[in-house]
Amino acid sequence: MRTIHTLFSLVVTSLVVACIGNDPTLLPEGGQLAAASQFHVSLEELNEELPNESPKWDQFFYERGALALWQQLHSSNNAMNIVLLHLDRLQLDQEAISDAVGAGIIRYLAYYHKDQVNVIRFIGGLSPGKKLTSLDPAIGELKNLQELWLTDNQLQALPERFGELENLQELWLAKNQLQALPDNIRGLKSLQDIYLSANQLTCLSERLLPWFQQVSYKNTIQNPWLKPDDLSLVDRSSLVAKAKEAQQSSL
Repeated sequence: MRTIHTLFSLVVTSLVVACIGNDPTLLPEGGQLAAASQFHVSLEELNEELPNESPKWDQFFYERGALALWQQLHSSNNAMNIVLLHLDRLQLDQEAISDAVGAGIIRYLAYYHKDQVNVIRFIGGLSPGKKLTSLDPAIGELKNLQELWLTDNQLQALPERFGELENLQELWLAKNQLQALPDNIRGLKSLQDIYLSANQLTCLSERLLPWFQQVSYKNTIQNPWLKPDDLSLVDRSSLVAKAKEAQQSSL
């Protein structure tokens, strides 16, 4: 298992969001955040054809209470290697806005910085409204991504393009709500460490077993499966028999 301190040997620009508030010098005239029903710029409008200096980017993050984050992200230009976001520190007024903010950040990085970013850390917060429930498919564009932290969120699934992160070496998915791993995760051919503790994983598909056994380090504690370090294929008929036994004994 690789240690975190090796990251600090890199020459990086770390976007640490310590306190995201509403800087009146950055806000459009009007001052107050718009309600969710009054958003003028949707996530779908943030596409690859949109110039990175377009006012739509400013408006998108402003309406969701994360304009200061966007200003810091945008001002970094091509000097970023590590992007760190603590969702708990964003002053978001609406539930689930963190999903849109996270998706906006991923799209911006994928469209304009996909060759520069090596590490992304999206750390969820204490309240449900400060956690990601989904991950934008544009994450698949970040081919040089080596480390991805999605700890302490509410992800129930991973996007279809997730397996395109062919250079990913560390994957942190602890403290989410994953019930299964998608087959496309086999595309993570460079993966060395995976952290899956405190999810809702009950089984691993037959197709994923060889890939999973090749990963150097696996942390899967606090999941419903009983023997995460001694996985083996189970015959369906034996499962049916055990289920019938359990049912009869309970009666």
